[in-house]
This record gives sequence, structure tokens and C-alpha cells, in this order.
Amino acid sequence: MAEANDAAQGTDDAAAAAAAEAEAQAAAEAAKATGDDPPAGGDGTGQGDGITSALSDPDGGDGEGDGDGKAAAPADWPDDWKQRMAGGDDKLLKRINRFASPGNVIKSLVAAEQKIRSGDTVPPFPADGSDEDKAAWREQQGIPKEAGGYLEDMPNGLVIGDDDKEMMTTFAQAMHDHNAPPGIVHTAIDTYYKIEEQRLAEVADRDEQQRQETEDALRTEWGNDYRPMMRRIHAHLDGLGEGVKDAIMNARDVRTGRPLASTPEILLALAQTAVEINPAGTIVPAGTTDVAKSVADEIAEIEAMIPNQGSAYYTGPKEANGNTKLFNRLRELYEYEENQKARAKERAA
Repeated sequence: MAEANDAAQGTDDAAAAAAAEAEAQAAAEAAKATGDDPPAGGDGTGQGDGITSALSDPDGGDGEGDGDGKAAAPADWPDDWKQRMAGGDDKLLKRINRFASPGNVIKSLVAAEQKIRSGDTVPPFPADGSDEDKAAWREQQGIPKEAGGYLEDMPNGLVIGDDDKEMMTTFAQAMHDHNAPPGIVHTAIDTYYKIEEQRLAEVADRDEQQRQETEDALRTEWGNDYRPMMRRIHAHLDGLGEGVKDAIMNARDVRTGRPLASTPEILLALAQTAVEINPAGTIVPAGTTDVAKSVADEIAEIEAMIPNQGSAYYTGPKEANGNTKLFNRLRELYEYEENQKARAKERAA
């Protein structure tokens, strides 16, 4: 802190010296404009051996002498007073051009000096300083020591979720690298979540609208079979293996953002596949999660009856073709397996 106080004192002294130098230079320029010699000294109040100018009485004056023999101040400064004051420095001239009179220049200088003395200005970040200097500067400005400090004690009870921690940690580090005030960082994070909340609400509304549009289109296509066909699609997806159904149900078209499960063309294709695999739902009951296993188990169960001539395979109820129900069922299951093998070969080819 002692170093900081010394630095502040040094800044004050430098500002005061700059003000004094500017005043002396302006007075000298004024003297040149009137043809008189510049002041040789004095206390800056116009009571020395030099002339009294507009700069030595910033509060004004009537421009007339006081009768004691001192020279009177000129009524006006020369037209090129800004150029003279800039001394050939184009950048300085641009700054001086902001002022209407020399008096305003001095007032601005005094105001800047007072602002520095009052502590209203923020000293620059010690980019080339030690880690201790940087930490001290950040502490003085209320900036957390580490980037993670931005994410602590968030306003309005905001809590960063696990899914967002990596993203927000990267953001906080970027803000810390630029020494952003905590208030700015918190406002940015709060604004992000408000925008995200609005976006998700809009997505949910759009999803519901598209779901209803798809249902209307499929009810028109299937009529009273809408519910049975939807059950077949679910049964088909359940039989595709763990995680597959969830992946399809939560997938979106990368071009439009529309859920695949709310796309009529997708559902029509799934329904067609479900019917081909399990026509009329006769192979396995709707809702069976592992169709292949269910079929294999049923085949094994019926085949176990074949060696026994008195089993239901031979003596059970007969159907219109003269074969027992279990005989026909076994042939149906064999046909299903053959069809599945053929489809597998086609996909592999």
C-alpha cells in the first residue's frame, strides 16, 4: 500500500508540474503575441516583473491597467493562439481545438488535476509488474484474485450447472485476462441465461406445433389405424437395441432443427419397416423389446414337442389347411427368420 501511495503522490506531482509548465508556456506565447518580453519570474499571480496576461487571471478582468505602471492585458489573443500553444504538435492541436478560448484550456487542466488528486481516476494495470503488483491492483479494483471468483456468489441466486461449468470457466478466464469488473461479468452471464431460457421456450413451442402437425398428417394417412401403427413403431424401435430408440426420439434434422420423431416421412418409413418385420403384429406381441430372442425361444419350445407324437404339435387344434396350429406357427416363425437373414445380407452387401 505504501508503494501505491507513493505512486499516487508521484502522479499528483507530475500533474501539478505539467499544469505549471503549460501555464508558463502559454504566458510566454502570449508575451510573444504582444511583442513584450516574457515574464522572468514571479509567483504566478501577475504581481511579478512580467506582464499581466489572460493566463495569469483565469477568472477574467477588464483588460485595463491598475494605474501602478504595470502593462495592461491584451483584449484578445491572436487568431493563431491554438497553433502557438500546440507548438507544432498536430495531436496536441487536435485536443486544443476542442476549446473555444485559452481560459477553457486552463479550466480543463485544473479540472483534470483535481480529478487526479481526488482519486477518481483508475491507475493503469501493471502489465509488466510482478504477480504481487497485479494481485494488489486487482484487489484494489474489486476484481477476484482468480478467474473462478467471478462464478462465486452470483447475483439473484444464479447457480452454474454442471453442463455449463466448462463453458463458463472459459468465459470467466477470458474476462479475468482483461480485468473485467465483477458486475460486468455477472451481467453478461445473467443475460446469457435469459437469452438461453427464451430460446429453449421458443424451441419447446415450435416442437409442440410440429408434433401436432405430424399427428394430423398421419391421422389423415392412417385413419383409425393411427394408434395401432404408432404402437408398432414403438415396438419396432424397442427391438433395435438399447439406446437406439432414445437416439432416434431425441434426434433433429440438422438442416431445419425439426425433431425426427415429428417428421411424417420418417414415421411413415418406420411404420413400413415395422409391418415388414412383424406383419399384422402376428409374429410377436406389440411391445416386445427383443423380437429375435422371442422368436428363437418360441421356435425352441415348439421344436421340443416334435419327438413326442402325442404332443400338441401333432394333436392340437387344426386350422383350415388341415395342419395343427403349432405346425403352422412353426412354419411362420421359420419364414420370419429366413426373411430376417435375407434382409441382413442385403444390408451388409
